[in-house]
Amino acid sequence: AGTTGPPALLSLLAPRSPFIFSFKHPLLISLPTIIKGQHFYLEGRTIIINMTVTRASCKSSGGGAYLPGLSSKRRENVGLIGILCVVVALVATIGVVERAFLFKSCFGVLLSIFAIIQLYVSATLFANRNCSLLELSQPFGLTLFSLSGSIATAGAFLLAFPEYDISCALRQPIILLSISFMGSILVARSWRIARILSPKISLASSTLTTNRTIIEKVQLARLKVMGVLTKVSLWMLFLSSSGEFKVAPVSQQRNSIVQKVTFADSMRVTVALIVPQLILQIINASILPLRMQSIDIGDGIHACQCSVGPLPLILGIAIASVPFFLALLLNVKSEGMPDLFREFDQIESSFKRTICVLSITLPTAAMIAQTMPNAHAYLLVSSLLSFVLPLCYEIAWLRVCSIRGEKIAMAQNVLRSQRRSYARSDDLSDDLETLQLAQDATIMGNMFETMGNLVKSITVNDGVLSMFKEHEEYNCEDGFTHAEISLFGPKTLHQVVTTLISSAKRWGSLTQTCKGEEYQRAVQKQIKSLLDAILIFEKAPSKHRLKDRSVIFQGYSFMSLIISTGAAIDTPGNQSTADFQNGIAKSFAQVTQFQLYHYCRALAMRAVLLARNRQFNDAIAVVNEMKLFYDPSIHSAAIADEYAEDHSANTIAASALWLHYLNFTEAALAVCDDFIGRILPEVGKTNVDNKNLLGLNRAIMPIIQVIRSQENGNVRARDLYNTFVVEPYNSGSNRDRESFGKQIIRPMTILLECCATANDLARNNGVYQGLEDDIEWILDTKMILPDPVDTSITSLQMWSFYSLLAEICLNLANRLSSSNEKRSALIEEGIRLSSLADPKMKDIDGNIINPVAYSPHSRIYSELQGLGNLV
Repeated sequence: AGTTGPPALLSLLAPRSPFIFSFKHPLLISLPTIIKGQHFYLEGRTIIINMTVTRASCKSSGGGAYLPGLSSKRRENVGLIGILCVVVALVATIGVVERAFLFKSCFGVLLSIFAIIQLYVSATLFANRNCSLLELSQPFGLTLFSLSGSIATAGAFLLAFPEYDISCALRQPIILLSISFMGSILVARSWRIARILSPKISLASSTLTTNRTIIEKVQLARLKVMGVLTKVSLWMLFLSSSGEFKVAPVSQQRNSIVQKVTFADSMRVTVALIVPQLILQIINASILPLRMQSIDIGDGIHACQCSVGPLPLILGIAIASVPFFLALLLNVKSEGMPDLFREFDQIESSFKRTICVLSITLPTAAMIAQTMPNAHAYLLVSSLLSFVLPLCYEIAWLRVCSIRGEKIAMAQNVLRSQRRSYARSDDLSDDLETLQLAQDATIMGNMFETMGNLVKSITVNDGVLSMFKEHEEYNCEDGFTHAEISLFGPKTLHQVVTTLISSAKRWGSLTQTCKGEEYQRAVQKQIKSLLDAILIFEKAPSKHRLKDRSVIFQGYSFMSLIISTGAAIDTPGNQSTADFQNGIAKSFAQVTQFQLYHYCRALAMRAVLLARNRQFNDAIAVVNEMKLFYDPSIHSAAIADEYAEDHSANTIAASALWLHYLNFTEAALAVCDDFIGRILPEVGKTNVDNKNLLGLNRAIMPIIQVIRSQENGNVRARDLYNTFVVEPYNSGSNRDRESFGKQIIRPMTILLECCATANDLARNNGVYQGLEDDIEWILDTKMILPDPVDTSITSLQMWSFYSLLAEICLNLANRLSSSNEKRSALIEEGIRLSSLADPKMKDIDGNIINPVAYSPHSRIYSELQGLGNLV
């Protein structure tokens, strides 16, 4: 420990822990420290990540053998010693032989060994790309990095053949392109990590002051590089999509930057960085005076030269070095980038070794270039390998070493003993060391989620929660005992509740991709995690010592959305569903009463739950109370940022439907006018870059329903929808963004246009343009909305998406003659769609549970059945 040599796993440092290692470089374990219960001392800091890893999870693809380190230690040592002996023998032979053939043969074997080792590292990384220990290290990038190093190493053999034009012409492109690719991979990986951990970091350079210290100047340079690389990635995406992807203006990017950064995004950055070197090498190979050729400099000694001197080579080396300096810059210590994810020390260490070797080899090579060709070639190759091999060792090989652990069980016992000691504390204090470990694990779990691996991110969360269990591991079914909850300190309570809510959200995301039993299991886990978070928060004695109780706000809000989907909830204490819902709403309002926009969200939740139980007058009273505090110009964006949508605006819009249902038409229209003039423009601002289409549709749909009920209301409703939804959608970027709100736009546009043209004689004489296309679309699409989304819309906004589609069929059928064969098809399709809407508005006994949505639905269904009888 503390040596200047390469980092390596050192001896066990008992007695504090039977599984403590000391490292020179922090990134030896960096991301892959997710070995369950393993203690690593990392420059004075202990890291514990609770994630079960078995040998079976990290197998090599070759014959089912395990990774190196999982075989016997003696066999491994014998193999390493054997390879080392061969390398030493070859180096000694190269140093004493004079015959060119024997020199080149030994030289080729030596380079082949190094290249094969690098290929082995590449193959190992690729074979274990799904291993938990490597996932966050971006194994695909590491594989390409090591593969490029092996190509550069193999290409170095061409330096031993200066007598051939072909070797002179090929060695510069092969070596420099490979090295440039290695540097570009380093930059792209660092950029991707920074974007994931701090998504707005690349757009924040303007926040620094003009009077800057050296450190601030370095940070500013880093931010500018991040911003440039982000724009490069977007433009590369634009080019690769043949112009279909639109690059948003900078003013929109500031509010709409997407955290998900894929491997494809990082490869676009890699390609962009390597393009200058590629262009240079193509020019050098195409223009004869710039091409390297074999020149006889006397006494049968050859050298590779070009007509214009070393300028092309110097320019190529300069271009190849730029990505490595950018990688150093991106890995400097910065806010939002934990030390665990930086590779500055590895790159710096490699550079230091390279400089030491180059200071010896390059001057010597220059002196003997014309007298000792073999030694000259040897020194040039040594210079190249002094750059390639340390980088491959520090960046790639150590990732392989990081999955060579054999004593996981011992580490688990150590962690469990710490848990027991922690649980015996009775002063409601927090174990700060354990909390720090939990926070580090949480960062890694967030990265798994951002990279699209929800299952592993949930597993990491389970590991975090296990840190606060007394004996056994955490599992969702059992949760925490009352004894464990009673010992939570305020910071521990904050961590546990946050983690449980995060797990609930991730289980909810999984429900969108699974079916059958897996779907039901994910829903149950989602509800259980969320219910545990709420109950733990309410029961923990340390709750009163929390300085910031907003930790639970999203939990209450998320629970209201789950309730709206009609999911079965195992209520605590055998409460009735209504009592449980009212209790949740009251608790949310009480805990948020001193934080205004959260309080508005809580009141919106309470009003919706009251309306759901058909207590419309009480719900309207709560909405009126909320209006006393709710200022859309201040609160709309804040609520949308915190809760994904402006639920307060949605609830005010829904209240117009409630008033209309109660026959308070004038009051309903007054709410509509106020909403359109004062609230809707602010809600529209939350949909910058089409990022909140569903929320915008939720807000505007109840208003449109009320307006359409008035004379000539369809024209006004159409114009309103076009102004606030259709036109911003068509002119905005990221139209390919996946959103359920996107699915609503076309059917809503068809319905409003069809109804509006029936009495809009001022425009096109009431002619409906595109009638045939819309008929074909509604008959061919057979659109199905995910059941939870359909239930949520019907429950919260009091209108049915399937009723909307059925009404389209009704209106289109009315425009066709009775002899048109498509008319009967439209009627049949409309009846089918209405039958899908009907169960969401009735209980299992056939009783109407959503009278507001059922009223227009029953009218549409009856008219379709009447037309069907005529057919």
